[in-house]
Amino acid sequence: MRRTLVFIAALLTISCKSSDDRRGSEAPHAVETEPPATDAERDDEGKRAMSELEQRMLAAERVEIAFVIESEGAVESKLEGQLAWSSDGALSLTATGTFAGEPQQLELRADAATIEVVHEGEVRSHDPRPPALIDALVIGMTRMGLLHNLAMLTAGLPPDHADGGVAEWVEYVEPKLGPSESHGDGEARPLAIQITVNDQPSARATMWLDEDGLPIERRVVVEFDEGQMRVTERYSSFVVVH
Repeated sequence: MRRTLVFIAALLTISCKSSDDRRGSEAPHAVETEPPATDAERDDEGKRAMSELEQRMLAAERVEIAFVIESEGAVESKLEGQLAWSSDGALSLTATGTFAGEPQQLELRADAATIEVVHEGEVRSHDPRPPALIDALVIGMTRMGLLHNLAMLTAGLPPDHADGGVAEWVEYVEPKLGPSESHGDGEARPLAIQITVNDQPSARATMWLDEDGLPIERRVVVEFDEGQMRVTERYSSFVVVH
């Protein structure tokens, strides 16, 4: 079963304050304030933020990500692990925990020529490296969330659309980048998108970006026939090196 991750869009607000400390009988000066960003302006900002994030990851010499993912509702899971790859072809994705109530020990490893999927210590597949492996991981993560391809690994399968076409299969529309807001111990900007799969609307997502435009957290609500699955992905480390 394909698990398309759906996110709750954040409320985006802009507020302005003004003050006048002038004394006496003079009339106060009018205070100019910037109007709130329009939907079109937020769309443009969102497109740039999403495009820049994906292009940075695709063109990177090295990427290292540490994550904790939890889901509840229709599918319950808790997985913790690391994802790393480098431009020489080396790649590793590991995760341990539970998925759908079952203990999981997942590993995807690759070099410039081959790819292996390992589940519970058993090599489930060993094949030539697919041509769009990094595209499948990057686009899958930024648009659907990392849990989608971890779910693929639980079935002994490589990342979805690693042979190509992932960017046409899962697309984002109406991206809106909100103003900086308090998030955890610091501040982040929420990037809200809507997602289509095979041209069918399927999800809404929110990803919080730090001051460097890299993800800190994302949240998701997936609608299944049997009910909702609510997912939170947190990235304690997100390193992109060029």
